[in-house]
Amino acid sequence: MRTSALLFLFLLLASGLSSCAVMPKSATGPVFVAAQVPPDKAVVYFYRPHALELGARPVFLSIPKEADNCFSMVNSGYKAHVAAPGRLTVMGSVSGENVDFGLTLKAGETRYVKVQPKSSGFTPRADFQEISAGAALPEIRQFRLIDVCPK
Repeated sequence: MRTSALLFLFLLLASGLSSCAVMPKSATGPVFVAAQVPPDKAVVYFYRPHALELGARPVFLSIPKEADNCFSMVNSGYKAHVAAPGRLTVMGSVSGENVDFGLTLKAGETRYVKVQPKSSGFTPRADFQEISAGAALPEIRQFRLIDVCPK
């Protein structure tokens, strides 16, 4: 009887803990397609690899002064941002603390930026890494488009 009670208690505890686990959200849009970019513009691909560590937390990106400027970067997702040449500043947040990232763009240029949450002490933060096309394309080709944040 005691073994049955302990087994029942263990199963109850295990099922309770598993129901608290959060599965990381993954992008569900169409698979990667290169953006059609006018020759007088640049394109930046922001993408987020699949990760389990801190994977349940999306990275929220905002591009100030742009229309439809909010993106929720989830696992295996990407967003193409077409911009005029010049300075592009992006703000990223995982836990409410904004991290700024900037690029200086030239007309006709294509850039790739890997975005992921990174542990910084007790608070996860957005981490931006510019990646070469040779390293980014094999990874991003299997990713799916993400939407802008709902209004």
